[in-house]
Amino acid sequence: DCSQLMRVDFTAAGQLLTGLAPFTSQGAVIELHNVNHLVAALFNVMGLKDILRILPRKS
Repeated sequence: DCSQLMRVDFTAAGQLLTGLAPFTSQGAVIELHNVNHLVAALFNVMGLKDILRILPRKS
């Protein structure tokens, strides 16, 4: 649940990508719920959308 997450910097997003990629390559499904639109946009641009399921906030 990312409902309290306000922002993520570029370096942290890159570390998230490198850290989670091995799990998803082994078949794990990772979902991030309630991601704000700014963070979701960064994750999409960086390619996290290819390894994570990003579910943005409704509002």
